[in-house]
Amino acid sequence: MKRHLFLNWVKAILLSASAVILNFSGLAQIVAFDLTSNGNASAGLPDNLGCVMSTSGITSSGYSGTNGQTTYSWNAVGTDCWRTTAFTTAGYVSLTGSFQMKSATNLGPRDFKVQYSLNGSSWTDVETGSVIGSPNGLTNSLVTYNFSLPSVCDNKATVYVRWVLNSLIRLDGGALSTGSGYNSSLKGVSIAGNPFAAPSTQASNVSIISVTPTTIKIGCTNGNGNNRIIVINNTNSFTDPVDDYYPAANATYSGSGEQVIFNGSTSSLTVTVPSSTNEYWFRVYEFNKMDNLTRYITSSASYNPKQCRLETIHSPTSANIKLVTSTLGATITTPTTGTILERGVFWSTESGVDETANLYSVASNSGGVFTIDDVPVERGATIYFKAFVTNESGTILSEEASFSNFPVFTGTGNWESAARWNVQEVPGMNGDATYGSADDSPIINGTCTLTAENTVNNLTINNGSGRLLNINPGVSLTVNGTLDNNNGQGGLVLKSDATGTGSLMHSSDNVDATVQRYISGTSDLEAKKYHLVSVPINSDTYLSEVWLYSYLFTYLEASDTWFAWDVPTTNILNTKEGAMVYYPNYVGGTTSRTYNISGQLNNGPYNPTITTTGNGYNLIPNPYPSAIDWNMVTTTNVGTSIWIFNPDTKSYGAYVQNSGSGTNDVTSMIPVGQAFFVKASGSGLTFGNGIRLHNHKAFMKSQQAVADEFHLKAVGGQGSDELMIRLHNEATLNHDDLFDATKFYSDLRVPQISSFTESNEDLLSINTVPFTTGVVTIPVRFDLSTAGEVTFIGSGFESFGDVSVRLEDSKENRLVKLEEAPVYSFQHETGDDPMRFKLHFVSTVGIDNPGGVQGFGAYATNRKLYLQYPEGQNSGFASLFDVQGREVSRYRLTGSGSDAFSIPASNGVYVVRFSDKSDAAFKIIVR
Repeated sequence: MKRHLFLNWVKAILLSASAVILNFSGLAQIVAFDLTSNGNASAGLPDNLGCVMSTSGITSSGYSGTNGQTTYSWNAVGTDCWRTTAFTTAGYVSLTGSFQMKSATNLGPRDFKVQYSLNGSSWTDVETGSVIGSPNGLTNSLVTYNFSLPSVCDNKATVYVRWVLNSLIRLDGGALSTGSGYNSSLKGVSIAGNPFAAPSTQASNVSIISVTPTTIKIGCTNGNGNNRIIVINNTNSFTDPVDDYYPAANATYSGSGEQVIFNGSTSSLTVTVPSSTNEYWFRVYEFNKMDNLTRYITSSASYNPKQCRLETIHSPTSANIKLVTSTLGATITTPTTGTILERGVFWSTESGVDETANLYSVASNSGGVFTIDDVPVERGATIYFKAFVTNESGTILSEEASFSNFPVFTGTGNWESAARWNVQEVPGMNGDATYGSADDSPIINGTCTLTAENTVNNLTINNGSGRLLNINPGVSLTVNGTLDNNNGQGGLVLKSDATGTGSLMHSSDNVDATVQRYISGTSDLEAKKYHLVSVPINSDTYLSEVWLYSYLFTYLEASDTWFAWDVPTTNILNTKEGAMVYYPNYVGGTTSRTYNISGQLNNGPYNPTITTTGNGYNLIPNPYPSAIDWNMVTTTNVGTSIWIFNPDTKSYGAYVQNSGSGTNDVTSMIPVGQAFFVKASGSGLTFGNGIRLHNHKAFMKSQQAVADEFHLKAVGGQGSDELMIRLHNEATLNHDDLFDATKFYSDLRVPQISSFTESNEDLLSINTVPFTTGVVTIPVRFDLSTAGEVTFIGSGFESFGDVSVRLEDSKENRLVKLEEAPVYSFQHETGDDPMRFKLHFVSTVGIDNPGGVQGFGAYATNRKLYLQYPEGQNSGFASLFDVQGREVSRYRLTGSGSDAFSIPASNGVYVVRFSDKSDAAFKIIVR
């Protein structure tokens, strides 16, 4: 360790030969040489009085009281020197030195340095003051210099110091002549140090850190010694240690008498005792140690010595266990002395609880049995804990106990019943409900029925009779971590009825379960109440096990036909294909049947069976026990449209990916147990958990209005059908695969409504056209094999803004403004032209209406003139004028409020004027 010099040089006036030794205030003289009459040591420790200052490689010219020893013939750098014989520093530290030195006139040697050695042969520069003199070296006058010796010289039997030539440069800067007679002088060499001493500050604040029945962990605040011993006794009686005492320590106490239990440089240890509740005293002694020397401070200090008389604490208890709290306690037996200051518990999720664990305590001065309510603990874990009590002596811990606060359901009842859970709270997360947390890991040990949405981290269903979880229809459960069903296919049931099916989102493989599928039926075999169904398990299923009492069909893509299965049968149904089921009310005249599909639930990546040997249409399943979102599916080699048969409307609905809605209640949400059609050009369709979500509906449900989507529903015959017209900037008037959906026909006894574009006659259920500021005419096809009244119902036009929707009936020669009269009924005959209807989408932006008369309007498209006026104007007429003001044609109004007439005029700009409203004039363009 580096030693620092005094801030000021020691200055001495050499008055006589007896007064040349330089003294350091507060330091002891180790060895000194005045060099005024000889080279012998003139002062210092008794063992050093025989030391001599000698020379090497140089010649001494004598000693004097004025200059000390003078020498010449300096010529060997690094070897010519003054040097001491060996001296001892035993028992001393912090060694410093002082001397005076000069060179005669300007021709003497200029540069020297001080070195030390522990063996007389290997030399090292001193750390401070090694280079002698000013930047220009020595002067020709005596100057006092100081230096320090490093700590390696402390307490040594032999130390050497020398003053060695460091260059061949004279005082005047010239070269030192070999054998030069110019001399240098050394005088008043003194080396001093501090006696190795005891610390000045004693250790204090002895404290009991922790206690077990047979151990006490003790600590203290260190003093300024570099070591300390800790002594134990069963009474307050200690023998002070003496210098050079260095005892062995034993951390196992016999139970009586004085014993050193620690010897070292740290400040804590754990001592083993017969019983930690006995009375013990501890005392710490600071000491300094160097080699074989020890120096003790034996004074006492604050809480040193320290008495240890602890309470007895035992029988830790837990009660009222909840998800994140519990009532914990223990029993304290109070000793005859001491005051209780605090009590509580340490707890951890790992065994081996000590004072570093989680702490919960209360200030208290009473013993006996105690409990602490609502101690906060970690959610869903096994909690290990020890009770503790603190008195003026320290802290003692009880034996370790444990409990688990995993929520466990027992008995029979609803999940949402807190009384059925051992933690007295409902686990999981359900919005703002007073539930636990999504971090919970519940365990099912009874018959549990989930009746409200919930999310948990892990879920375990234990094996055993009566242990199962029912997920009610319309209820969803999300298991973010591990789902472990140990009770087989009957241990987890997704219930189903007319309102829908229970929904499960999970990420564990090979989970056994039963998924129910509600099927509505009818005894009318011609009613065609079909259901497209899927099986959400990962193994093939026997038909006799699942679809007994129903007609079952699978779709053959190659021939565009349905294959009818015999029932019952042991044939295996491919679960990677969808199927169609019809229930004919065979069993007891029931109007519905709930089927149980049992096996291991699908999870993760899934590839449905795809074939393209025929028309490319494939009936594929939703493979999961939750809904899937078609908008989130990557449609590799598959079109963007899906088709699902609606057993209530008895017609197919369609949906186009990433549109707002579909027809006949089909949306992007494909529910549990639902199969659907896609149009494929090759294999490669892959599903994954990322497309799964909770969406509860009874297979389909009504949808909300979406902007820029117009729906025209046809109701009549034995059901209904729907056409949707969309406006989209990127669409064209052709058949766009990204925006249009082909029409799927069902039984013609059900109304079938579709559309097509003039440039492409493909029939469409969804027809998407671009926005326009003019008029777009959409041909509508209507098919129905039976005569009778049919009703068209329009909806969604409120989202079209400045676009008016007009329905043209060419048979009745009527034009209906649907946003004003959205319901239009007509009589259908079997021989009617299926193309009798058109839809006109008319932009009201920019229509020239100088008269501004409300209720009147006119526009032209496809060489037909469409007129609108207040209903009841049955005596009026309208005239068509060219730009010169000549009447080209006159039309008698029917009084129905809207009429359509052929335009005989050539292309150009015309004006329409109503006869009884001269201010109602409209500019039209005929093409």
